[in-house]
Amino acid sequence: MLWLIAVLVDYTAPLHLYWIPGLPRMEDGSWEVEAGHFNERFSTFVIIALGESIVLIGTTSADLHLSARPCWR
Repeated sequence: MLWLIAVLVDYTAPLHLYWIPGLPRMEDGSWEVEAGHFNERFSTFVIIALGESIVLIGTTSADLHLSARPCWR
């Protein structure tokens, strides 16, 4: 029952402009997002994903006994 109430609140909140008792209603223009915002967020996501990949490669290869000697000789 609580999940149903949470979904109902989540879907109807934009219709009421996220009104909270005791606070003024938000205006329609306050939710406009520019394209630069998405560009910045995506760039941050790519940087984090690349960093995680580098950390994963480092932790995986840390226990391996690697050498500069070629293995085909």
